[in-house]
Amino acid sequence: MRSSLTIAVLALACTAAEPTPEAGPTLFFEDVTEAAGINFTHAAPVGALPYGTGAAWLDCDDDGDQDLWLTQRQGPSALYENNGGVFTNIAASAGIADEDADRAGVSVADYDNDGVLDAFVARNGQSILYRGLGGCLFEEVVDAGVAGDGATQSGSWGDFDGDGWLDLATVDHTSVELPAPEAEPARQLRLFVNNQDGSFTASDALPTESPPGSGFAATWIDVDDDGDQDLYTVNDAFPGLPGNRYYENDDGVFTERSAAVGLDVEQSGMGLAVGDVDNDGRMDLAVSNIGRLALRMQQSSGEFLEQAADLGAGRDRYEDDSFTTWGIAFADFDNDGWQDLFAAGGGLTGYSRYDLQHNGIWHNTGGRFEESIEGSGGEMEDGSGRSLAIADANQDGSLDVWITNYAGQGRLLQSRPTDAHWLAIELEGVQSNRSGIGAKLTLTTDDGAQTRWVHSGSSLGSSHDIAAHFGMADQTSGELEIFWPSGVTQTLSVDADQRLHIVEAADR
Repeated sequence: MRSSLTIAVLALACTAAEPTPEAGPTLFFEDVTEAAGINFTHAAPVGALPYGTGAAWLDCDDDGDQDLWLTQRQGPSALYENNGGVFTNIAASAGIADEDADRAGVSVADYDNDGVLDAFVARNGQSILYRGLGGCLFEEVVDAGVAGDGATQSGSWGDFDGDGWLDLATVDHTSVELPAPEAEPARQLRLFVNNQDGSFTASDALPTESPPGSGFAATWIDVDDDGDQDLYTVNDAFPGLPGNRYYENDDGVFTERSAAVGLDVEQSGMGLAVGDVDNDGRMDLAVSNIGRLALRMQQSSGEFLEQAADLGAGRDRYEDDSFTTWGIAFADFDNDGWQDLFAAGGGLTGYSRYDLQHNGIWHNTGGRFEESIEGSGGEMEDGSGRSLAIADANQDGSLDVWITNYAGQGRLLQSRPTDAHWLAIELEGVQSNRSGIGAKLTLTTDDGAQTRWVHSGSSLGSSHDIAAHFGMADQTSGELEIFWPSGVTQTLSVDADQRLHIVEAADR
């Protein structure tokens, strides 16, 4: 049960229905990779199945801007330190190059509550936990208890048992080597409980799937809004294997309820986006796919309905399986108060070939989407997009996009700033986990209310900037309500056009 602590209250009228804006301009992005000093080409083994990438935004040197961690299947990983929008690869001195490993996703959080970000790196074989030492220095945690032994694609941090310490869920796909996936049994979803001493213990708290799914992504999110963290997994589609799965958490006891709530998506699931498309305060989910993506909109009953076609997210030309999306995210790129949708495009031909395709970009025009192509990435070079991660890389208040192209040159796409206002909220937990993962934030202005959920490890093998970002259109102030995982509620008045660091109140 959540309790309430009010720090400051701004008297604002909270309207029940948000006004629908007129369709805005096309979303514009500029490829600034070269100008930013990023020279990252993803390397992959010859003949391997064409997936296994990772990207994470994090402020590892605590200087206020977002640095970029990128994984490789062959050769050293990269860690690009951000110095005012110009990046330098410092992986070797940071201690994360790890040259001999076949790596996939990277998920960032402060698992030991020491105020320094740490990272889980998924690998084909034994995965790695890195402890942050500060100043963009990391050390491998030997015998951390999270290694696994499969083709792990991604991990997600979340405090499922409510003890204030982040636990870890990881998902394995089938083998990342040929022959085709049907020739090898799928491996499993894994749960690791934080021992609060820097190590983890494997848990059997999740229901056992028989057979287990072939996973690409897993994300801790409070789907049923009861204050604890549920788990949603995105599984690839193979004959005889389960589709996506939703595990509802009731005080640490999990029940598989995918079909019961409409989250049993049966498709070639790749990545997951978490957001609120229509600003109704309820969580909506998008899942990338071979063909039309899935958009599950949560109803007042708590059930989810498939509405991608109804709301314009996905077009008929994608229905013939000729278009494949991977990493995916909701983000308000033009700061108009409505979350847009961006999906990395990259085709597949057979199991070992990959084709170049354009990205999928949909502008939210008030609870409905219009596809953005001209001037929005469609004119840029097509790619073999996989991991996608979102952050404000140049601190101009507009969110930017990193895309890792499989066996290709990665791209930093900078969104064009508008005159609209914005707000970013970075949390520091006290009773809750230090990263504030699992918190729900609602910003109310004269235009209505918007809701964000703090999570780590969505998209595909990616971590976005962990700060909650709100577009505020022409509003310059509002009321922010924070629902912490501990049950504490804080309410405060906020002004636009800043990144705020908010510490959890000590008393419930």
